[in-house]
Amino acid sequence: MVRDFFATVTPGLLAEPRPTAWAPEHEQPVRHCLHVILDEEWEHLRFALRDLDAQVD
Repeated sequence: MVRDFFATVTPGLLAEPRPTAWAPEHEQPVRHCLHVILDEEWEHLRFALRDLDAQVD
């Protein structure tokens, strides 16, 4: 689903404003929302690879 989205996303869509999850009266562009999601996923991966792997030893 993510690959399909990135394969078809346009600069115009990335610039469209969307309500934020914590304060719906404030808007951020779709690009910002994607950055938040990707940053969170990256940090979860780093934790899994670094900290969880260290606990197994």
